Amino acid sequence: MPARRPWWLAAYLAIAGCDDLGASAQVNDVAPSAAPSPADAGKAIFKSAGCEACHSKDGSPLVGPSMKGFWKRAQDRAIEFEGGKTLGDYLDKGEALPSAAKLTSVEDYVTLQLETPRVLVVKGFAPTAPSYEGRVNEGDLEALVAYLKTL
Repeated sequence: MPARRPWWLAAYLAIAGCDDLGASAQVNDVAPSAAPSPADAGKAIFKSAGCEACHSKDGSPLVGPSMKGFWKRAQDRAIEFEGGKTLGDYLDKGEALPSAAKLTSVEDYVTLQLETPRVLVVKGFAPTAPSYEGRVNEGDLEALVAYLKTL
């Protein structure tokens, strides 16, 4: 006796025109859907990971800093941290982080903030961001960076 499929899987397979998990649908005159752009994928990750609960996209501060203009502020080294240092101190002057690591790019900074957000706390905000270490892969990170560049 074949294994029973959950109702939602059976419905999906029926709509897709698949009679088996390994069979592909035969759909005429329909172009395959394009993969989302990296920025669109990053936007989806930003939302699904709950980032927008603490980071606005319109410039208003929430629990965390707004992401509006984030990439420009980061490129301009204008992000200030508790303790008086700026992103430029770490990127341009090569100062070591409290963890003894060094940043070489804005992408490194984004990775640091996702994995160990309490190492550099943005001035005026409490160190409340959760760590996404081990939960964000390289592709997710690239997509998030692409999205942050659009804000």
